Amino acid sequence: MTNHEDPRGSSFSFPAETQDPAIRIRGLAKSFGPRKVLRELSLDVRRGEMLALVGGSGSGKSVFLKLLAGLIRADRGSIEIDGIDIIRAGREQIEEVHRRIGFLFQDGGLLNSLSVYDNVALPLREGERLNEDEIRARITDRLGRVGVAGEEAKFPGELSGGMRKRAGLARAIITERSFFFFDEPTSALDPVTAASIRTLIREVHEQWKSASVVVTHDLRLVEKVADRIAFLHEGVIRRTGTFDEMVRSEDEVVRDFFADSEGLK
Repeated sequence: MTNHEDPRGSSFSFPAETQDPAIRIRGLAKSFGPRKVLRELSLDVRRGEMLALVGGSGSGKSVFLKLLAGLIRADRGSIEIDGIDIIRAGREQIEEVHRRIGFLFQDGGLLNSLSVYDNVALPLREGERLNEDEIRARITDRLGRVGVAGEEAKFPGELSGGMRKRAGLARAIITERSFFFFDEPTSALDPVTAASIRTLIREVHEQWKSASVVVTHDLRLVEKVADRIAFLHEGVIRRTGTFDEMVRSEDEVVRDFFADSEGLK
């Protein structure tokens, strides 16, 4: 077994299987000009785990997720996904990793030149051997699950921000993935829709046993879906633990961040 820092300050041991994490990040650093966003950040994401990354506004959560997805490049450090360091890997290896990732962008990430139908169909047409009837059936199912049924012919510019987010989620879950990265999946959604999306994200995770990372300000989402939480503060992971451990942390910074969560239960 391997010892790690406990959220409450002591050491503890993970079971042997977690010594081979699905995602292993070490010494990750990223700056934009003089502004240091991430400072030698290290973190593991276990196989089959839903990890929530939380922190204050401007703490670097979305930057972290973009680094993890290979959308921007780190200044230093390593990001190993299934043993492949995407910072140093060649193009073919990186493309292989990307095919195993479902990614929900904060704004939905839809292509404005394509209809909702064709946006959601993209992963199927690029990586699956399905006929058009099979593609249509799957798209209809996913759009229905996220509450965008009947909007297939519209273009992203014709949708509200919340509808674009939901269509982007449909595309992210259109096919089974080994990894899912969700950037603020419930932002810009009304309370009822946000609740349904929380349930859907957890159902998809349980179905495919993926290694998932969700970046969010939504503490209700964190409470409902996360197996474990990583608290990002001043460019490093300050604490990791369960929701209850975070709420009761002896670390005042962590405890204050979760102070309002008692009203969620």
